[in-house]
Amino acid sequence: MLHEIKDQTGFVKGLTKWNCVVESAAGIEAAVDEAFEALAAGRPRPVGIEVPHDYLSARAEVGLQDVPIKTASQPMFDKQALRAAAELLNEAKLPVIYVGGGVVPSNATTALKALAEKIGAPVVMSDNGRGALTDRHPLAMNSLAGRAVFKHADVVLIVGSRFMDTLTPTPSWPTGAIRFIHINIDTEDMTAPRAPDLAVVADAAGALEELKECVVRRTALPRQDAQRVKDWAQGQIEAVSPQAAYVAEMRRALPEDGIFVNELTQVGYLARIAFPVYEPRTYIGPGYQGTLGYGFPVALGAAVAAGGRRVLSITGDGGFGWNMQELATARRYSLPVTLIVFNDGHYGNVRAIQKREFGAEVAVDLANPDFQLLAKAFGVPATQVASPGALGSAIAESLKEDGPVLIEAKVGEMPSPWHLLRLQPMQGVSGPVAPINPLD
Repeated sequence: MLHEIKDQTGFVKGLTKWNCVVESAAGIEAAVDEAFEALAAGRPRPVGIEVPHDYLSARAEVGLQDVPIKTASQPMFDKQALRAAAELLNEAKLPVIYVGGGVVPSNATTALKALAEKIGAPVVMSDNGRGALTDRHPLAMNSLAGRAVFKHADVVLIVGSRFMDTLTPTPSWPTGAIRFIHINIDTEDMTAPRAPDLAVVADAAGALEELKECVVRRTALPRQDAQRVKDWAQGQIEAVSPQAAYVAEMRRALPEDGIFVNELTQVGYLARIAFPVYEPRTYIGPGYQGTLGYGFPVALGAAVAAGGRRVLSITGDGGFGWNMQELATARRYSLPVTLIVFNDGHYGNVRAIQKREFGAEVAVDLANPDFQLLAKAFGVPATQVASPGALGSAIAESLKEDGPVLIEAKVGEMPSPWHLLRLQPMQGVSGPVAPINPLD
């Protein structure tokens, strides 16, 4: 048919946790019911139904009934296994909690805070876990600070995270002296090459509540030591210029309950660890797979869901090229999105990789439109800036608008921040890093 692709069913299966092909018009009703059953079970993921078009114009007898909307059902967890996890945490000299993207949607942030405070354990948040604990909390740490505490940890509790490097088939931290406890709603996220000493299939909220009751109150990491770690990490971040200054201005200008949508761009890479997040559901990153160009359309959806709160969306000129036509959607619905386009005229990260690996660059320069003229063509107010301070002022000014605003930030080639990202530095990436000794 017109839009059908080769092995369409296999394609849908690879993107969903449940799928089916309807084989008769009468089968549509049962398929939809089953799809919603699957949607509400376990880990939040999409489901898929393929309905051949001729069934959509066929007639069939079906029974109409009120089907209650189900909330997500979670698996019963093994309380004995969680008590064993609590014992490991109680016996540890320095327990560390590592949280991923599963903690926030499971509404586990309150239980996480209570557990961390009861045992005085640092909470290291992955890129997807940002906001699980406010960055103002003494025990809240980004992945860079995580390097320091992981070096001294003997037990690590991993909650709602794949705990995998996104580019190599290795865990986020190597096995060895550390004992790992994994809690995840998805059993596949606790399998090899990860090697958990204890694996518990559970929803994060329920498991953390149970753990909180089982652990012994103490202070594993004194607050002054936690602050030394955080100060060490912040010092490394501030050395990456001008990205750190841009991130600081964005945080200063955006209201605390505003939503920040990060993208794959030079400022955005550093923002993964450098942008302070104060509330759950106020930070959206490019996810585990890192999809270029996803940010602006996602920001529009966030603006609809946020009920009038300002959304700050950043992108590079290359990434913006994937979805710049969505300026029409932003304007049509007067969505409160402040879009920042960092314009260096190149696919900046690809250029950096080429120079690092081959000492030359090819096919990374862009033929960009006039972004000011483009925005105005859609009826979207636009301005251009060339410094971090000017960007902060432009963001603050955009808050006065009811609808979308485009800010073009003219930038040049920037230093790589990749040596600071993730628990372990990427292979083949180097950069100036102070010795990891804040706890020595």
